[in-house]
Amino acid sequence: MNDRDDADGFTSADRVLPRAAVADGHRLPFASDRFDGAWADRVLQHVAEPVRALEELLRVVRPGGRVALADPDCDTQVLDIDDQDLARRVPRFRADVSLRRRGRHGRARSAPPGMRR
Repeated sequence: MNDRDDADGFTSADRVLPRAAVADGHRLPFASDRFDGAWADRVLQHVAEPVRALEELLRVVRPGGRVALADPDCDTQVLDIDDQDLARRVPRFRADVSLRRRGRHGRARSAPPGMRR
């Protein structure tokens, strides 16, 4: 088998970050305007202060840079199971109860400074 393992010709080794840091998303240890972009995939649902974490991403990305965010929307989640009543109740539970117990109290009403809607 060829060591090129996907359609664009990159190996999994090509996708490894040369350097990485583990840090508190509420207080990133980087200077302002340090990066061309930032990516948070399924992060904001797990932090105590999602707006603060987003503000930190915006702070460390240079003006004109890009911030990419991806988090599940529990209200539109679909479960493919036979029990349709349960399939409707699980996402509702996650949206209304489970996430709020971990500190997330709904979405921000306005975008943090520096972010367009």
